[in-house]
Amino acid sequence: MLKLSLIHVFAVAVAGLLGLSGYFWPALLVLVLSGALLVFLARHHASDDPVSQNETYETNDLVDKAEAQKLFNRELIPILNVCNADLDNVLTTQQSAIELLSSSFEDTHRLIRQQEECIRSLINDNHDGSRSHSEVMQNFADQTAKTLDRFINTTVEMSAESMDLLSKVNEIHEEMPIVTKALKDIDDIAEQTNLLALNAAIEAARAGEAGRGFAVVADEVRTLSNRSAGFSVAIQTQLQKIQSQVAALTASMESLAAHDVTYIMESKRKMQQVLEHIVQKAESDSKVTTELDELAGGIESAIFAATRGLQFDDINRQNIEYTIETLKFIAEHLESIKTTSFEDLEHVMRDKLERIKAHSQERHNPVSQQDVGSGDIDLF
Repeated sequence: MLKLSLIHVFAVAVAGLLGLSGYFWPALLVLVLSGALLVFLARHHASDDPVSQNETYETNDLVDKAEAQKLFNRELIPILNVCNADLDNVLTTQQSAIELLSSSFEDTHRLIRQQEECIRSLINDNHDGSRSHSEVMQNFADQTAKTLDRFINTTVEMSAESMDLLSKVNEIHEEMPIVTKALKDIDDIAEQTNLLALNAAIEAARAGEAGRGFAVVADEVRTLSNRSAGFSVAIQTQLQKIQSQVAALTASMESLAAHDVTYIMESKRKMQQVLEHIVQKAESDSKVTTELDELAGGIESAIFAATRGLQFDDINRQNIEYTIETLKFIAEHLESIKTTSFEDLEHVMRDKLERIKAHSQERHNPVSQQDVGSGDIDLF
């Protein structure tokens, strides 16, 4: 019965170590096999009468115990080896997956930074990034609106001044016939003066020597009359040219003044709507730029958080390596039990159990946390 108790304690210790390491199925298998072994041994022990034990019973008991020991060594040690190999595979697969994830996160971070730079180059106006396209477009819209206002105001003022100038040109054009009539009157006077001077010269010639001086005066008067008539003709010719030019100017001014500024005001209204749309688009682009900056920061933070979360690889690796080392240690000591006789089985199992406990206390699990946000990790 003592040996059965030692087997039970030994199996519970091994299962406890596996359970503490997080591997419950191997621990459960160890408990099931040890339980089956204990039931097998207990049945053989309970089926015989302790009072009537004889030499044949002792011989059969030794054979049964030997068979139980072989069963223990044949079933438990391979299970531990399989668990060890499975843990090695898990560690290798996990390491490969973590390397792939780390590389993917690094590539994603690099691509996001490139995308951010491309977006900044699109929304910024110059190389130093001091002004964005939205600010440039808004300034352009403001300057265009101011220039358009000045142009419209100037056009309206020119239209008003053109009307005033047209009125004055019309006044000049209306005065031209009066001046022409006055020149014709001067021609008439010069012609009459010339006629009178001719008559005076004729009368002076009739008077003979007494009218000689009067004849000279009459000739001078005729000369002045002819000169006055020539000046009048020259002035009339110039006035006719001026009148023609004034008439052409009047027609041009009338054509200019006839243009309605309504279409200019309508064009101003449409242009103002376009400029307002440009300003709204510039403000919208500015908001989108701010949102893109915030989004890029959020994505970068998420990538950093995901990368930080990959430290579970180091946590699990240390945990698995610790469990593998423990399983190897247990398997080595269980292997040594094969050569142990039943006479020394009790002593050997006590010794192995003490060594396993000592090994567990000496080689503590380096992982003291259950999540990646807290706790300490021994990096080795």
